[in-house]
Amino acid sequence: MTETSIAERYTAVWNEPDPDRRREAVAQLWAEDGSEFTDTSRYTGHGALEARIAGAYEQFVAPGEFVFVLEPGVVGHHGAVTFTTQMVPAAGGGPRGPAWSSCSSARTVASPATTSSAARMPAPARW
Repeated sequence: MTETSIAERYTAVWNEPDPDRRREAVAQLWAEDGSEFTDTSRYTGHGALEARIAGAYEQFVAPGEFVFVLEPGVVGHHGAVTFTTQMVPAAGGGPRGPAWSSCSSARTVASPATTSSAARMPAPARW
């Protein structure tokens, strides 16, 4: 798995309409006890992560108002990857809300700048 494919898969799960495919993607991206943090909450385990992503999908993506996109500039170095995702209007235009910058080393995706988003990922067999 390449650094770019990790970032693309992470971003894609937020836009996935099929709950079964979303569940499968969460299981592939995060360890069973993986966590993601926002400014006010912590989501730990596949069930909580699925619920968080499904809630965002239902609120923002399903109505056709927004999509999540991967910004250019995925960078990998020494087993870590950094990338930024944005929620943008589906009809076009600039981002809404804060950017999510993530960094992954073997098992962790974290937002070093804001600590607003972090997830624990399974170690890839090979990058």
